[in-house]
Amino acid sequence: DGLIGMSIDERVQQEAIDFIVSKQNADGSFPPVCQPLHKEMQGCSGGHCTLTAYITLALLEAGVPAQNKSVRSALDYLTSNCITSNCNSPYTLALLAYTLTKADVGSPATQQVL
Repeated sequence: DGLIGMSIDERVQQEAIDFIVSKQNADGSFPPVCQPLHKEMQGCSGGHCTLTAYITLALLEAGVPAQNKSVRSALDYLTSNCITSNCNSPYTLALLAYTLTKADVGSPATQQVL
């Protein structure tokens, strides 16, 4: 959807979404399935906040609605565990703000991050 001039086979995209969702933890977070190439993806204190925000944003950008069970679970994880954490990483905070804004503009959680 967001790639101008490019088309993605819907079946392939859905298989990728299904694979990503299958890796989600019961608490809504997404764990790393391998060592990240960029240490920033580990986020603060080695937690799952940065990666979960990044994956949630990717799902939203792929057209998965914010009301989807997996996305909602990830958003709940982010708002419950990441906003109140002692994370001061500009990258993580910016990614949290962008993800929450993409999912639900104007929510109290989004305003707290902003």
